[in-house]
Amino acid sequence: RIVEPWKRLSGIGLRWFLVRLGVRLLGIAWLAALGVPTYFQVTRAMAAPGPFQFPFIILAWLIPGVIVFLVGAILLSILVEGVGLPLAMYRDQPSVLAGLRESAGVVFSNPVYFLLFWLLNVGAAMIAGSVMAMIGCVIGGVFGVLVALLVFVGLGMTKGGGLSWTSPL
Repeated sequence: RIVEPWKRLSGIGLRWFLVRLGVRLLGIAWLAALGVPTYFQVTRAMAAPGPFQFPFIILAWLIPGVIVFLVGAILLSILVEGVGLPLAMYRDQPSVLAGLRESAGVVFSNPVYFLLFWLLNVGAAMIAGSVMAMIGCVIGGVFGVLVALLVFVGLGMTKGGGLSWTSPL
């Protein structure tokens, strides 16, 4: 019973995976289209004789480009990952386009709820990331203190207190 839905829905899952991969590649291409000219403009301005002056003409395409990217990323994230994939799997839709059409209808009929849904997802991810960072700092700090104690005890036990590790701890 467990294997049957996996086999039946594997084609839909693969198609949606490819759509998600395509969306991510499109986002990378968009950021590269913004970042490469920016990089060359800044390096050209840095290499110019005289004091460095930031080429503010960059901001004319960079700021709107980043805003369009963020809005598009939010919308595609909601349409494809938040609603489209689960809805298509639930309704057993064979077509990705039909799933996107249906998910767009659901999202645009309740935009405030889905924006709140997305903000809650982002907030939960930020909280989880912060907690993991704090745990990493605590574990790293405890490990660092133990290593420091081991080093200082080892240095204190050597003959003459030098940097030799010849004596056992």
